[in-house]
Amino acid sequence: VTGETCLGHVAARLLDAIAAGRELSLGWQAVLRQSPAVPDRLAVLSDSRLRARPACSYRLGAVPGQERSYDLSRAAVFFLAELPSFEEAVSPERRDAGHARSLR
Repeated sequence: VTGETCLGHVAARLLDAIAAGRELSLGWQAVLRQSPAVPDRLAVLSDSRLRARPACSYRLGAVPGQERSYDLSRAAVFFLAELPSFEEAVSPERRDAGHARSLR
């Protein structure tokens, strides 16, 4: 095996990997289902009230044509994504964008 060798491949949706790293109650799962926009889903997943869960593993699949080259039966890839809290990630101008400001 060299640095140029491709051992296998894995396919994972980023939002699914991020969601798998959080403990989501039925209520939080419902909120995610009702949030179709990606920024809204990321905001929900970055909520500080959600506890982290250990990184989940994804099976590594063999490269087509090289199924017998390597034993990948115990190979896995782990995704761990850290999200900043929504309040830190959104600029004050954008956060205040839909709110009327009082004039003094």
